[in-house]
Amino acid sequence: MKKILALVIMTIITFSQLSAFAMVESAECACVINALTGDVVFSKNMNQKHAMASTTKIMTAIVAIERCNMDEIVDVSATAANQEGSAAYISEGNQYYMKDLLYGLMLNSGNDAAVAIAEHVAGSEESFAELMNEKAEELGLGNTHFMNPSGLDNPEHYTTVYNLALIARYAMTLPQFREIVATQTAQVQALNSDEILYFSNHNKMLSLYEGANGIKTGFTKSTGRCLVSSAQRDGMEFIAVTLNDPNDWNDHAKMLDYAFSEHYPKKLIEQGDTVKVTNIDGKDYSMVAASDFTIPFKEHQKTQVEVISHISNDLQAPINQGEKVGWLEIVCDGVSIGEVDIISENDIYGVSIDHDPEFGSDRSDPYYEWCDITDIDELKKQKEMLWEKIRCIERPYREIGGKYVKVGIIVSVAGFFSMILLDIGAFVTFLSFVALCVGIGIIIKGNHISNTLARAYNNFELRDGLSETNLELYEERNKIYGKIHGIIDQMERVERTQKMMNKSNNRIVNDKISSADIGRAKKELEDMEKVYKN
Repeated sequence: MKKILALVIMTIITFSQLSAFAMVESAECACVINALTGDVVFSKNMNQKHAMASTTKIMTAIVAIERCNMDEIVDVSATAANQEGSAAYISEGNQYYMKDLLYGLMLNSGNDAAVAIAEHVAGSEESFAELMNEKAEELGLGNTHFMNPSGLDNPEHYTTVYNLALIARYAMTLPQFREIVATQTAQVQALNSDEILYFSNHNKMLSLYEGANGIKTGFTKSTGRCLVSSAQRDGMEFIAVTLNDPNDWNDHAKMLDYAFSEHYPKKLIEQGDTVKVTNIDGKDYSMVAASDFTIPFKEHQKTQVEVISHISNDLQAPINQGEKVGWLEIVCDGVSIGEVDIISENDIYGVSIDHDPEFGSDRSDPYYEWCDITDIDELKKQKEMLWEKIRCIERPYREIGGKYVKVGIIVSVAGFFSMILLDIGAFVTFLSFVALCVGIGIIIKGNHISNTLARAYNNFELRDGLSETNLELYEERNKIYGKIHGIIDQMERVERTQKMMNKSNNRIVNDKISSADIGRAKKELEDMEKVYKN
């Protein structure tokens, strides 16, 4: 019985392998990988070194994107413009944005665009090839070597279908690359002439296969037809590669169909899922996943997947709705395969005196106040009450400062007249001069005390000379100032809420709230702050 079972299993395995190889009978080398995990789904001669023709340009694009800004201006040399083979038809002496040349590189497979990019980035094709090899080494590709940016034949220019699949996988993590290779047509304007170029993507998979989103074709007489394609369905993405395959369009469709049929999508994370509930100043707020995360699984596949949360335990307000506060790391079989941002589900308002530049930026001793008022009239009332309280607290300081100033003026005037108008001895004159200086010092001290409220709370040297009672008033004033900022923040939140609801053709529940009310209230608050600061 055991022998029979073993025979059945062997038969199934053999049949599976034969059917898989039958998909790509015409291809010399073939490979399909899971774009997310890098796992090999199917392969044929996947480690056999082979020329790669214009699929080389995938690495060319990677190096250019990572080393340049897309709006850099590239000058076209005579060498670049006169390249043999497929072309973007750029002209000598013309200038183009880097991004525009990348369209010519990947859609038209322009060898001229490849050389122009290489010369701009590294000065020459040879130096650029060194950068390509450095990137290949960084990606751990031991069976890949580049001699030029275009893919023209060279015995030392080679890769494997598996290495090429990994290059493509990395390239698809770059947003600019994904955008370019998914584009069917593009129009480009030279920057210093009237020349307009029209590019058309040579990758027919974009129109032939459902879910296709890239990547690159290649061909030379000695290398044969080469193709790297990718497709995405139901949150799953696979990358297929063939080298020297005369039937590549059909073979890629079969390989991708096989990959999708062998896997099912498992959604590990759903957008809006609560990752953590954080308590801030006595209130609970949800931190949620910013997007979905789906991983392709095979039936009965033994895969260990772990989701690791990276988020601070001591988050502090203010935090805007949708603001990133951490991330989720997805680890598959011990390898990190992706991330999802963690964001705040709501606006979290907390203010302190350190929000104002006049009060420094040290959060070591903040005064946070929370405000849940949505009625503008109530907010305005709160503002007036708080401002009146500030006036009451300031009054003792002004009185103290006023007394210092009065005494100083009296002493200064007495000292001045005793020196100028009285005919007295030198010693008495000296004493009069001292009295004058003391008087001036008292005036300065008075102004110092009367202006104390406008200084930063954490500037401790300004507390010198204050009584314990006045120091308490001083600290209380800063708490109140924090409350006023809380009201300002709340008004802004009400305004944002109103805008969002207006977009949905709804009205704020409270009819008293209007844009005009909000504008007037904010203007009053701004005027109040100006008066205070001045």
